[in-house]
Amino acid sequence: GDSRRIVTPYLSRRYDPEQIQKYLKRNIHFEFMDQARYETLSRASDTIDLIDQRTLAGSRLDEFLARPNVQKMRANGIRERAGGLLDKDNTLRSRFSIHFGDNSPGLTDEIHAMLAELLPHVAKAIEVGRGMRQSRALNTKVLATMDRQRMGICILDRFGRVELANAEFKRQIQDYPAYSVDQDQVLKFHESFNSKRLSGLLSDIGQHGKHGARPRKEALILDSASDVLESAD
Repeated sequence: GDSRRIVTPYLSRRYDPEQIQKYLKRNIHFEFMDQARYETLSRASDTIDLIDQRTLAGSRLDEFLARPNVQKMRANGIRERAGGLLDKDNTLRSRFSIHFGDNSPGLTDEIHAMLAELLPHVAKAIEVGRGMRQSRALNTKVLATMDRQRMGICILDRFGRVELANAEFKRQIQDYPAYSVDQDQVLKFHESFNSKRLSGLLSDIGQHGKHGARPRKEALILDSASDVLESAD
């Protein structure tokens, strides 16, 4: 909705997710202040820049170190952290944060250089993964609906490749010789006439809807496999 939240989908295995949520609930006000500061400082360039603690605090380092959220981190052995944006086109998502313990040297030049090389790949992987998850969730819902249909249904891309197919369509592929799906996932009709008709339908959206309220006239007729047609009743 209109409210912002801080979520933690990817965590180091050293952290307890439940404790992280408790920390955020108790310190959300200060976390939003810090995140807003990360956002402002990270907008200076297109690169993925990690903002260290001193840069984040600016001229108010003592005040920053006295904050309840910083004190809580220090009590848990986190002496310092650095963070920044992984997606500068949409600043509402994809942040990265790294924490340094009491025995760590902190964000040294060597660590900073290593992370600068690594983080663009992390950002890309997160973005691709987000799209894949959304697509998979959508496809799952579509398939669940399609599988309730008694007729065989498949969805093709513009090259005639099967993108989605319901259970009845897959059954027909197995049981009837009228059509098949080749190794490239392209739908093939075993009669050349229907193959040409299918190519025509895929060639231009204007090939559809020519029969107005009688769309069945656009169907491909399988004279030699009437039992396939009957199975769609």
